[in-house]
Amino acid sequence: MGKLQALAFDPGGQQAEPGRIQSNVAPISAIRSLRGRSGLVIPVRNVRVSLSETFVTRYQARRVLNTVPPGTLRVCFDFSGIGSIGPAFADEIFFIYARQNASTEIAWEGAEMHVKNHILWAVSRAKQYQPAPV
Repeated sequence: MGKLQALAFDPGGQQAEPGRIQSNVAPISAIRSLRGRSGLVIPVRNVRVSLSETFVTRYQARRVLNTVPPGTLRVCFDFSGIGSIGPAFADEIFFIYARQNASTEIAWEGAEMHVKNHILWAVSRAKQYQPAPV
């Protein structure tokens, strides 16, 4: 497994000090303000099979992830119009995929509170499993 890329941001959008627990997952506004470049934006709502579909399973997350071309350096998942997601869905994107693609900066935008809570849970899980510094 690859090492999670270390990115952390203070409220002013500056890169944080190296000693903090960090993850490669951040809101897209933080990545834009730090890098001055935008990434690939994936509107999650466009991956729905039907209008009534809710995103709760790992399979559904992998379907969303299949829209990300290999070698993408920055990807932002736009959750606008998505009222809720399941923990397995968030875990597959923001923990499993993030660990397997450590060189990819992963971000989100447009997340309502319920969606954001699951994303932050998956990100905190990723922080628990960071390799110890050598």
